[in-house]
Amino acid sequence: MSYDGIVTRCVAEELRGSLIGGKVDKVHQPERNTIIVAFRTPAGTHRLLCSANSGDARCHITQQAKENPAAPPMFCMLLRKHLTGGRVTAVTQHNLDRVITIDMDCYSELGDIVTKSLIVEIMGKHSNIMLTDDTRKILGCVKHVDITTSTLRQILPGLIYEPPPPQDRLNPHGFGPLLEREAELRDTITSISNREYTPTVVFDDKNKPVAFSCVDITQYGTGFTRKHYDSISECVDDFFTLRETTAKLTQTAQSLSRPVLNNLERVNKKLKIHRCSKLNSRGDDTHRKKHSCC
Repeated sequence: MSYDGIVTRCVAEELRGSLIGGKVDKVHQPERNTIIVAFRTPAGTHRLLCSANSGDARCHITQQAKENPAAPPMFCMLLRKHLTGGRVTAVTQHNLDRVITIDMDCYSELGDIVTKSLIVEIMGKHSNIMLTDDTRKILGCVKHVDITTSTLRQILPGLIYEPPPPQDRLNPHGFGPLLEREAELRDTITSISNREYTPTVVFDDKNKPVAFSCVDITQYGTGFTRKHYDSISECVDDFFTLRETTAKLTQTAQSLSRPVLNNLERVNKKLKIHRCSKLNSRGDDTHRKKHSCC
């Protein structure tokens, strides 16, 4: 997985520099498992995308606009109720796991300042987005996980939030397979330890994005190209946007070609029937056999 513990650390550090002190302005939920939170900061507005989709779970600043539903989902309304006007006080990563927590000072119904936390777990099909209060009680989550879904860890409103079990027990450095392979080719640990990041997206010979990381990726051979970015959020945002665009183009091409192929097949069948009919009327056995006519 490209979005490993090291990329998560890089993203958390970038969010810390961009969001701390910022206030929640708007909250949207354009997709079932995706939220976008707009923060007003002295440097401008930053839009944070958090996705719990199994195939593209992630958390980063985004420049992309997504269409919102006419009526906001329940989780979106819950976030608006608790977070609007809240000020970011901390952005942390749990160990080197793919978990980012954003703490905010918010106002209670009585006007008191209380801490609310937006927690994003980036763990494939187990990804989730949660809102907790200052006691770590879960106020809401984008995916409800009850005991019928998991006997090890439930995530439901009213329960106390517990961090997930360590995701990389055999790899305490937080490296995913991509970075592990890169580390075998060159010294990436020193660059990462020194926070010397080079956000990179790798493209194949058809200009399709195939991988990304917070460091340069040199393991791919000829036919692959690399693009470097100044920001890890820009890197991740570009990767998933391009991948989504490519998937949509492929889907559109298939949907357009399918009726054409079906029509061609029908026309060929009609031509075959017409040809056989003419041959039958002429009594030409040789031609009937040649053209497989009945």
